[in-house]
Amino acid sequence: MTWLIAGLIAPFLWAITNIVDQVVIRKHYKNNTLLIMTISGFVSIFPLIGITLYNPTVFLIDPVTAFLFLFGAIISFAGYYTYFKAMEMDEASNAIPVFQLIPIFVFTSAYFILKETINFQQGLGASIVLIAAISLNINFETKKINWKTIYLMGFCAVILAGVTLLDRFLLQETDWLTAMAWKALGYFLFFLGVCIVHKDTRELTINRLKKPLSYGLPLMFLIECFAFTGEAMFILSLEIAPIAGFVSTLTGFQGVYVLFLGYIGYKFLPDFFQKPKQGFHLVFHLLCLSVMLIGLYLIY
Repeated sequence: MTWLIAGLIAPFLWAITNIVDQVVIRKHYKNNTLLIMTISGFVSIFPLIGITLYNPTVFLIDPVTAFLFLFGAIISFAGYYTYFKAMEMDEASNAIPVFQLIPIFVFTSAYFILKETINFQQGLGASIVLIAAISLNINFETKKINWKTIYLMGFCAVILAGVTLLDRFLLQETDWLTAMAWKALGYFLFFLGVCIVHKDTRELTINRLKKPLSYGLPLMFLIECFAFTGEAMFILSLEIAPIAGFVSTLTGFQGVYVLFLGYIGYKFLPDFFQKPKQGFHLVFHLLCLSVMLIGLYLIY
């Protein structure tokens, strides 16, 4: 599998996760972001067991590398927290395009950390992506910009960009399967940590695990499988791609996937999906997404 194919599969799987996340959060986990993050951490035990059985040598790595993988996995939950908050209050088609700021943050971080230079074309591309991402959050009914969505998803983008750079650095010393094993362990340690220090969340988690069908847990387990597989494809692409920025750029397709999956979901399951944008709103979204992809192309 080439890095390009893996890099395009990742945002597609994440887009499926985004669409279903919106439904599950609003129906079962509204105003309880920590709970859904804790259960997500619990689900990671299954891929962790699978990878361990397939190749137990993935844990035979340098302690510093192992610690950094765990740190990256755990700190990513800070970004996931604001992501879930944004999904709770706004539409996925509005929130997810802000993720396209990640390539800019990766590019900017590389400039300061690795002393890479920025030419006029790259600067222009970064500006285009930023303006298009903000434009996607304009509420034409109230004539206002949903700044809270931008702040929440922007913070998430910064965290995930940092984790992307860390993963790229660590993959110079190991492989994608080892990275996924340690990241899964980090997610599970987050689950254990929250259950130990937060009594209310621990009790809610245990209660919902006892009654999985009542709280949509089978569906949540399924979307976590999509999310983890998407991350695995992203890490694989990150390992074999010539430049990390190329992989981050491909996440630009995630907003496009979300838009069209939302249409498909509403057509077949109108009770679970909100009516998609039509007319001017649809044309405007497609225009902004097209402009963002042009901007990403200019950056790289």
